[in-house]
Amino acid sequence: MEINTQSSLKFLGVNILSVQFHSQKPFHHGEKIPVSLEIDPTAFFPSLRPNDFTILMDVKVEAAGFFELHLVASSEFETDETLEEETRKNFVNANALAIMFPYIRAFIASFTANLGDRFDSLSLPPQSFHGEVPVGEDEPVEN
Repeated sequence: MEINTQSSLKFLGVNILSVQFHSQKPFHHGEKIPVSLEIDPTAFFPSLRPNDFTILMDVKVEAAGFFELHLVASSEFETDETLEEETRKNFVNANALAIMFPYIRAFIASFTANLGDRFDSLSLPPQSFHGEVPVGEDEPVEN
């Protein structure tokens, strides 16, 4: 009988690389204003570190006429063994975004909670990620 062992994935944390916020007028949740959320992730597989990969996530949150929030975050992941790029892509598409996004949600909630009385804390809903994450060049360019 053959037993297959599964590689483990280690999450090394989230780094917020940039935040831009612009407020046009006060925003309070009781106003029931539609808020749009756009998430654009990219995966990077460094050729010199075949056990690692990086996710760069570009997040835009907007309530037209009220505010715009744009942030870029990166997360590093590591596996316990050298994996083919296709296997690393499977980790990205199945796990990495779901692991990373709650940290970004928490950052946005904390950031907006500290904006003063012109703005209520913004709590984004959990997200499900489907589809294939595009792959960037060898290393992400950090701001």
